[in-house]
Amino acid sequence: MAPSLALRSGHMIEDLIFDLGMNNGDDTDFYLRKGFRVVAVEANPALCALAVQRFAPEIKNGRLRIVKKAISKATGEIEFFINEQVSGWSTTNQDWLKARNHGETKTRAVRVPAATFEEILREYGVPYYVKSDIQGAEPLCLETLLEFEDRPRFVSISTGLDVVGAGAMQHIRKGIELFSRLGYRKFKIIPQQHTELQRCPFPRREGLYIDYRFKHGSSGLFGNELPGDWIGAKQTWREYWKIVMSYKFAGNSRSPYGWFNNLPSRTIRSYLDRLFWRGVGWYDTHAMWER
Repeated sequence: MAPSLALRSGHMIEDLIFDLGMNNGDDTDFYLRKGFRVVAVEANPALCALAVQRFAPEIKNGRLRIVKKAISKATGEIEFFINEQVSGWSTTNQDWLKARNHGETKTRAVRVPAATFEEILREYGVPYYVKSDIQGAEPLCLETLLEFEDRPRFVSISTGLDVVGAGAMQHIRKGIELFSRLGYRKFKIIPQQHTELQRCPFPRREGLYIDYRFKHGSSGLFGNELPGDWIGAKQTWREYWKIVMSYKFAGNSRSPYGWFNNLPSRTIRSYLDRLFWRGVGWYDTHAMWER
C-alpha cells in the first residue's frame, strides 16, 4: 500500500504534487498515473463530488487528498463565481469574472470554504511540483512560498492573456518578479491550446512512463518532460511582450479587437494577421528551481 499523506514540514517531498484548481480531475488523473501522490484543491462542490467518485480507490489508499476549498488571503468563507459554460473559468477574482462575462458566459455566485495556501503547505508539506490554475489567485501562492525556506522544484501558473487584457504585462511582470524573488531562474512558456497533441517522452523523465492521451483543456506535461528549452527571466519577459503585442495588433477569435481590424483592405488585414498572430490565449508559465 502506498504511504498516506501526513503532516509534513521541512524539505520538499519528492513524490508529491499539488493540483491547485483540480477542475474536472484530468490533471490529477495524469499525476496519479505517473506514480505521484496528489493534493488536489477545488472550490466547486459539484466537481469535488464527482472527483470523490472517480478517484475513490486513490482516496482510500491515501494517494489522493481533495481539499474542498478556495485558496484565499484568509481562512473562512469566500464568494466563488461558478462559470456555467466552462468550469475551468470559475474564479474568486472580480477582474477575471468581468472578463469572462464579457465573453458571454454565465456565472452564479456561491459561498464556499476558503483556506490560505500557507495552511495547505503546513498540513501537507512542500511538494515537488505545484500546478496553479486558479483563475487570478496564482500570485497568492507565490507570495506564500516566500515564507518557506524550501521550494517546489517546479511551479506552473496559468497566464490567461485573453482575460487580463490591458493589464497583461503588469500581470506577467508580477509573476516573473515573484518567481525571481523565490530563486527561480529558468522558465518555459507553454501554449495550452493544443496540449492534447503532447506525448509523454520515452525514456521517462518524471515518475513512471505511461502512454497518456491528454484531453483538450488539460495542463499537459510538467517538469523535466516539458517540450522546449528553459530560458531566463529576461527572455521570458521579451517573449510575453511579443505575444501581448500580437494580441493588440491582431486580436483573437474570441476578442477580435486588434488594430488591424480597422484597416480598410481585407487582403492587407489577412496578411498582417498571419505575420503577427501568435495564438494569444491560454499560456502556462513553468518555472524550475535549482539550489
